[in-house]
Amino acid sequence: MAPLKIVNIRTASITLSALVRDAQEAPVCLTRHGHPMAILVGVQGQELADILREWDPTLRAGAAAAPAPVTRAPRARGRRAPAR
Repeated sequence: MAPLKIVNIRTASITLSALVRDAQEAPVCLTRHGHPMAILVGVQGQELADILREWDPTLRAGAAAAPAPVTRAPRARGRRAPAR
């Protein structure tokens, strides 16, 4: 495994595709002003459900503990009510 790569966010935004490829081999630490902000971790070859269970604590506890999905209110059709 290659050592952790450290990249500032400005450079990361320009070279994201290459960093995603690099992250398949070893995590990439993204920094801002020299402070760590995020870790880019490769997950190629893993199933999405397995990744979500690993990274989302609500899914680890089981589906019963997961929050209800957020739904949008239906859009009103027609004209808006006049302002009073």
